[in-house]
Parts: sequence; structure tokens; C-alpha cells
Amino acid sequence: LREIYMPGFKAAVQQGGVLSVMCSYNKFRGEYLCSNAYLLTDVLKEEWDFPGVVLSDWDATHSTIPAAKAGLDLEMGTNVSDYKDYYFADPLIDAVRSGKLDKKVVDDKVRRILGVMFAINMFGERSNGSLNTPEHQQFALKVAEEAVVLLKNENNLLPLDISSVKSVAVIGDNATREHAPGGYSSGIKALYEVTPLEGLQNKLKDKVKINFALGYEKTSQEIFGKGVVYSPNPERATQLIEEAVAAAEQSDVAIIFGGLNHDFDTEGLDRTDMKLPYTQNELIKAVHQANPSTIVVLISGSPVEIYEWADLVPSILQGWYAGMEGGNAFANILFGDVNPSGKLPFTMPVKLEDSPAHAIGEYPGTGGTVNYNEGILVGYRYFLTRNIEPQFCFGHGLSYTQFAYSDLKIKESVKEVDLPLEVGLKVTNTGDRPGMEVVQLYVGDKQATVERPDRELKGFRKVYLSAGEEKEIKFTLDRDALSFYDSESSSWKAEPGIFTILLGSSSQDIRLMGEFNYSDK
Repeated sequence: LREIYMPGFKAAVQQGGVLSVMCSYNKFRGEYLCSNAYLLTDVLKEEWDFPGVVLSDWDATHSTIPAAKAGLDLEMGTNVSDYKDYYFADPLIDAVRSGKLDKKVVDDKVRRILGVMFAINMFGERSNGSLNTPEHQQFALKVAEEAVVLLKNENNLLPLDISSVKSVAVIGDNATREHAPGGYSSGIKALYEVTPLEGLQNKLKDKVKINFALGYEKTSQEIFGKGVVYSPNPERATQLIEEAVAAAEQSDVAIIFGGLNHDFDTEGLDRTDMKLPYTQNELIKAVHQANPSTIVVLISGSPVEIYEWADLVPSILQGWYAGMEGGNAFANILFGDVNPSGKLPFTMPVKLEDSPAHAIGEYPGTGGTVNYNEGILVGYRYFLTRNIEPQFCFGHGLSYTQFAYSDLKIKESVKEVDLPLEVGLKVTNTGDRPGMEVVQLYVGDKQATVERPDRELKGFRKVYLSAGEEKEIKFTLDRDALSFYDSESSSWKAEPGIFTILLGSSSQDIRLMGEFNYSDK
């Protein structure tokens, strides 16, 4: 809890200065989160000194007095016919009037709500902002470009050369699908959305012929809270694959835009597997057989199983749901106007059952209760510590250039009074084009008295380097970077002993290693 799930929230509160925090639907230690005094008051409001408002997710409030005492400030979207029946409407008034709830509890909620309203200037004159300006659109393009992850690039198939490629097969339902409006509360009303096909058309114009084929089609419907219903048409699926193969055979290169959509990446629904839906696996293998120069761009917000064809296809990219400028970003990456620099923020397993919660048999739990018995070994920590080979590891992401790491600088002996500890290195772009590298720093505690991961990410830097350029990179490690949370004493501990420093391009691609002896004296 303290080491895996809380740090992001703590950083948002103490470093980001957020003004509101939402409590969700599930229970923690038997208590609904919107009635959980330990999380909302003990940790959030008292330990982290959060000054803002705690509001419920829609229809996530289940009580009046327990929720009010626990730290909920604002109830939202409760499924009742009349507002007065909200838990924090007439029932809250009655609780105060009857003496069951101290008025000071409500006063604190009012103070917090008014504090947020004043902080965002709701009571004063507010200047007009700007919406969807050309600057915003260029920023959206830059974000999409820097997010794309080059997973594989065998024989340097990418980037494509617009002067030598005469024809491109563009294949896949996701080549023409707009994703911005989907996913319920994650959906947005974009002014426009450039699809992958449109982005390639914008880039190539009449210089390169585009042969489009649907390849596969969406034959699913997501029913909120119930799941995904399929309506497959095998004859139609076979026809689409045949059309895609024909397009690939007529083209120099084939680009398949596959992955998921918001029938799967959405709220109110857990995916039951990590498989590519529809007939995508069959499509990709058939297209590759027809044209070995096949590129797959995965559009999704979460990992998928690709082991059936990952070794066959020479180039694979993770493109995500790339927003309103996504199509232009993909075109810029594919044809080398932009050098990819994204890194995987998760581990992509070979199969779902390789993941810790499934491997140890905890998911989906029993009777609505799941025990997190994987402990600290979540995500990449599990794969590295248990020596489970993933499809692609956490932090992985290739470039069209190469980077060399050198000159690690670190003290060999460190006392607590010496902290923060400085770690230095040099990174050189040894290739022939500019690029950005994400230098990742991992720490391993080799002599801890409790179970610890093989290594944990404790810092990263994204650095731009021209061809041949070298830069010095520095990290600082404070006591938190060496500590674990001791549940027995309810405190953070940095134990004396040997710590390993690992610097690399991913959690597995380690370029420099060193160690130091830490003393708490």
C-alpha cells in the first residue's frame, strides 16, 4: 500500500498541490473508500496535510454519519430520485440536529469547499482562457510523438524513406477509427481527431500510393457494467483478411493499425483476458506472409498478448490512444521526421498468466475479496525478481539512433548525513541522427531484512542529444530512495548495508552498475 499504491497520490497532494481527491467504489480492509477514515482522514488529511475537498465518485457514497466522520466532503451522483434523499442532504441535516453528528464536522467540509472555490477564483473576476489554439494543437502533436514506443525494429525497417517507398498498404479498423469520444468518463469532445490513415495521407500526399484495406472490423458492443458482446461474421472476416493480403502484396510496405478500442479500454469493466480481439492475430500473420516488410502499430491503453506473431513481424510500435493529432504523430514517427523516444510504463507479459496476481492465483479473488499476496512484487518488480521473461519489459523503448552510457560517478561509502547522494554519468548519441533518451536509475537493496525487489526505479531523465553529442546527467537519491515501509513500526526504514545502482535504457537493458555501502550512523 505505502510503496506501490500511495506514492502517486502523495506526490499529487504534496508536490502537485491538488485541490480535490475522489474516493472510488471499492472497499479497502472491509470499508467502502468513501467511508474509510484511515485513508481519507488519517493519511490524506492529517499525515499528508491535504487542505482540499474529498468528493465521491458517482454513486459511491453508502452512508451519512460514517462517511461524514471518515472525511468525505462532497457527495456526487447518488442514484436517488430526489436530491433531498442524498446521504449528505436531509439525512446530514437530521444527523446534526439530532446531535448524532457534531456541527464542527460539517463546518470543516464547508470550509474546505469554500477554500477550493476561492483558490480557483470562482467569486472574483476571471480572465478569459484559450481553447484549442494552434499552440495547443502543436503541443498535442508533440505529446503524441514523444509517447510512441518503438518496441521492435528488426533490420532497421523503420524509419521508412519517403523517397524510395512507392506504395504502402494501410490496414486495420484502427486506421480509420476515432477514439477520443469513447470510454465514458475518459472520453472527450475533441474539435477534431486525425486518424492514422488521415495522418499518412497528410504526410504522403501524391508521393506514395496508399492501398487501404479494412483487414478486420469491430464486431463487438460494450454494455456498461455487463461486458462485451460479440457478433462475429466468419465469412466477412475471411473476406477482409483476403482483401488486406491483396493490398499487402501490391505494396512495398504494409502497416497494420491494430490493438483495442473503448469496448475494452473503458470504465465499469475489467478485461477478462489480454488477447487481441476479432481476427487480428490471423490478419497479422497472413499479411506478414504476403509482405515480410510488415509494421504493426498497437493502439490501446493497456498491454495485449502478441506472442503469436511478435517474432515474425520486423517492426512493432505501441501508439496508445494518441489524441487529436495522433494520426500526424504516427506518420511523423513512421517516416522519420520524429525519432521515437517513448518508454513502456508497464511490463508487457508474454501471456496474462505470467502476471503476478494471476500467477499466484489471487485474481479475481473469492466472494468479492482479493488479497494482495504478491506484496511488493508488483509489475516489473515481480518479473525481474522471479526471473520471468516478459514480451517487452518495463521502461523498454527503442530509437532510430544509439546511445552510449559511460563514466558512472558515485561514492563507495555513504552515511545518512551525506544524503542526498549524487549519482552522475555521461550519455552520448553515437548514431547519425538526433534523438531523445530516457535514462533510468534503479536501486537494489541487497541486504534488507525483509523481501525486496531485485531493483526499483528511483529516477529518470529525458535528454535530447544531437548526433555525436555528449551530456552529463546527474541524479540525487535521498533517504526515501533507500527506504522501505516497515509495517510493524509503521515507519520508513533505510537499513545499513550494500545498495546497487543500475543505470540503463530500460529495467533490463542496464548499461552501468555500481554499489555503495550505506550506514545510518
